[in-house]
Amino acid sequence: MTSSAREFLERRLIKLNLRFDNPAVEAEYQQDRQARTTKFIAGAIAFSAVLWGLFGVWDSATNSNAVELTQFRFMVAIPTLLTFFGLTFTPIFRRWPNQLLYAFVAVTSALAVKQLLEYGEASPYYLSSGSSALNFALILVFCIGLFPISVGWSIAVGATVILIYGAGVSKFTAIDFAESSSYIFNLSLICLILIFTSYGRERFARQEFIRQIVQEKERSKLSTFLSSYIPLNIVDDQLNKSAEAFGEVTLLFSDLVGFTTLTEHLAPKHVLEILDMIFTQFDEAAERNGVEKVKTIGDAYMAIAGKSASAVNHAKAMIDFAFDTIEIVERAAEKTGYPLQIRVGIHTGSTIGGVVGRSKMIYDYWGRTVNLASRLESMSEPNRVHISEATYWRVRDFYQFEERPKVELRGIGEMRSFFVAQPSPH
Repeated sequence: MTSSAREFLERRLIKLNLRFDNPAVEAEYQQDRQARTTKFIAGAIAFSAVLWGLFGVWDSATNSNAVELTQFRFMVAIPTLLTFFGLTFTPIFRRWPNQLLYAFVAVTSALAVKQLLEYGEASPYYLSSGSSALNFALILVFCIGLFPISVGWSIAVGATVILIYGAGVSKFTAIDFAESSSYIFNLSLICLILIFTSYGRERFARQEFIRQIVQEKERSKLSTFLSSYIPLNIVDDQLNKSAEAFGEVTLLFSDLVGFTTLTEHLAPKHVLEILDMIFTQFDEAAERNGVEKVKTIGDAYMAIAGKSASAVNHAKAMIDFAFDTIEIVERAAEKTGYPLQIRVGIHTGSTIGGVVGRSKMIYDYWGRTVNLASRLESMSEPNRVHISEATYWRVRDFYQFEERPKVELRGIGEMRSFFVAQPSPH
């Protein structure tokens, strides 16, 4: 056989068996199918053995001449079923399920032919060719219609059953060719119907398998995308929209000074490049300091620390992050030549968080702590870290401070605040 003919035949066989072109995907599908169907196959065989045993008991009780048939059922047929049932729990079956099923079909078909051999026309237990054809049809239905085997193996099983029946009828009966060919035709018709059923079932199973893979990939992409906007625990809980209360966290607001004016003199693309460069480094600094980014609004940046139990001193972590952002903006100003600066406000206290909105959802925070951090930012000075008294008491042993004059805040009252002296470079 030439290579082109071999390739053509292989493509046709793959199309017939609905095999995936990717060997890794095909192997994964076979493992998945085996895991899903092994218990079902074992259950079907066990049910058949029990049903046949009950029929044998009933037949022996109602027919005193059925001794030999009863012996055949309980000493040959049912043990064969139980042997195959036991094989479904072995590594051999997991490795060669279709081959073992084929062997089982060959054995059961041979046993059916044995009835033609032992019970001839003179026997009271004689089975006509039509009755024997019914037994073979049941074997086809059981092995092709019930078991989730591939199309190629369904064809092999059907062809084997029909060949054994045809050989048995011609060997052990005296019926003419016209009658036997009629039974063979009916068996072939049943086999074709079952093969088409097997093809449809296999095709649907493979389509469903691919659909599940695609859905899993899309779900992973969506989870990764959402996790950048919504905390992972909320994503994993299918976006549970109930609010969470946090006893003590530290919130930061920062704003690029004069950036709005800068946008009036630069092309939008250039503005975006500068903002992306700065905020990308902010994100990296946040991760480095154990701080979680909340959102950006224009040139404003909001972050939170202290949500997890591992954040021992979230106030200090946030101040360290704030100084990192100041250095990032100073480097950006030096690199771009534009007078970029940043204001920072930090407050420590309780807050509430949750998913807000139904379209373009975002996990946001609200409450007095958020408002105070925002006002501290607006009252700050360029390249200074402005903190509340609550934050000061949690970090007073780590930095030098400059207390600011008390200010009156509407709805809050008189408030103490501090500038944190930037640590000396090491």
